[in-house]
Amino acid sequence: MNLIKNIFLFLLILFLHLHAQTGIKVPEMVGVDSTIKKFMDDWNVPGASVAISKEGRLVYARGFGYADENMEEELLPSHQFRIASVSKPITSVAILKLMEQNKVNLDDKVFGSEGILNDSIYSSIRDDRVKDITIKDLLQHTGGWDRNIGGDPMFQSLSIAAKMNVPPPPDQKVIIEYMLRYNLDFSPGTQYAYSNFGYSVLGQVIEKISGMNYEDFITKNIFETIEAYDMILGKNLLENAAENEVYYNDYDGAPLAKSIYGNGELVKNPYGGFDIEVMDSHGGWVGTATDLIRFVLAVDGFRSRPDILSPSTINIMRTPSDVNPNYAKGWAVNNLGNWWHFGSLPGSTALLVRTSSGQICWSILLNYRPENFNVFNEQLDNMMWEAVSTISTWPEHDLFDSLTVINNDEASGKTFRLYQNYPNPFNSTTQIAYNLNSPEHIMISVNNILGEQIEILKDEYQPSGHHQIKWDTSSLGTGVYFIELRASKKREFIKAMLIK
Repeated sequence: MNLIKNIFLFLLILFLHLHAQTGIKVPEMVGVDSTIKKFMDDWNVPGASVAISKEGRLVYARGFGYADENMEEELLPSHQFRIASVSKPITSVAILKLMEQNKVNLDDKVFGSEGILNDSIYSSIRDDRVKDITIKDLLQHTGGWDRNIGGDPMFQSLSIAAKMNVPPPPDQKVIIEYMLRYNLDFSPGTQYAYSNFGYSVLGQVIEKISGMNYEDFITKNIFETIEAYDMILGKNLLENAAENEVYYNDYDGAPLAKSIYGNGELVKNPYGGFDIEVMDSHGGWVGTATDLIRFVLAVDGFRSRPDILSPSTINIMRTPSDVNPNYAKGWAVNNLGNWWHFGSLPGSTALLVRTSSGQICWSILLNYRPENFNVFNEQLDNMMWEAVSTISTWPEHDLFDSLTVINNDEASGKTFRLYQNYPNPFNSTTQIAYNLNSPEHIMISVNNILGEQIEILKDEYQPSGHHQIKWDTSSLGTGVYFIELRASKKREFIKAMLIK
């Protein structure tokens, strides 16, 4: 009997990771489902999370494929991903918040005795043109560094550590000090050249002006304000990943990389082959597709939801530079009024889009990047436009009303839990326990793997405190299920597998 169960479990897991799709099913958007799944099949993408908003409402939040290397966990909309360079719009908004607080001007100089970063460690400047670099130049990638000429220092941890005689990997300050020892590739403001390093400098500017750690400033002034509680800075090593973070898959045949810790080890590139921790302000954030939608809706300039920047500041943010009509301040832009940003690192791909037509925004996060990622990125962008074009009637619901996770039970780390252990907690006396901080209306229901509600266990107003209910599973067949607790506008899921 155990052998039969094990065989079934293997086949079930295999099936799930060929076809798994999680989150709330939206009948009006089945064309989105099929378009995304086809793209993933064509490119062998292991897992993806997609969120779409319409006129300020979150109408779609679904997970596809699997989240971990061993294909043991289906990917949920709540999984966190590295967002790579989609971090740049976040840093841009932080600078603009400081501008609104009258703490910085976009024409302020960054280096030199009169600059913001006038610390002694930055006093050895080889090229006097560095003293002309402004905040605006860094936001618009016109600072004077061209990675196609001098290379990208944010991916040169070992060589910079050796040249600066510091233990690897070097931090942001050491990298800046190192770069100031070399000439610029062009005069500031005269050319556009995409610069991760320039946005790394902006992170140090934020810290200097605010007097706060970069992550703390962003969290307090942006993410907490918009209730984007799953946004954190990423870590290099797998053992330090967030509890709900996906596994990052390099492409088949990808070479191993030298560890940035200088120990001589060869490692998988996504885990120690580059230093994501030093990339904080240009590529270091980790988060969910839903929280990225929260972010873009907070700065999109539409009236459907409150913005955290003034209309005049948003206009500054979206206005392109004089030398590149397709890049503004932290956003790629076009003359149709669309804004977007790609993010790409070994093992991960991200895309965030704000459209002017129909007030539609979307984010897609993948735990994969192929070898030919330039073509991949182009097709990913085209795929999402095609997916959205399949929608003829938009749903009226707003998933923002129900997707905030709540964790109140200190013992279990969950608001509610099953007493039996995963993966097979089902029996006729299965108990579900949950806690309420205050009296409120709650609903506990069971959803299948497609996100469809199949049973309501409790739907009533209850007092605060600890509660338990029993769950009879005799009517359910073999499969994976999600037990859902709703309390006011909050929602939490736990996963369970039934094998009969």
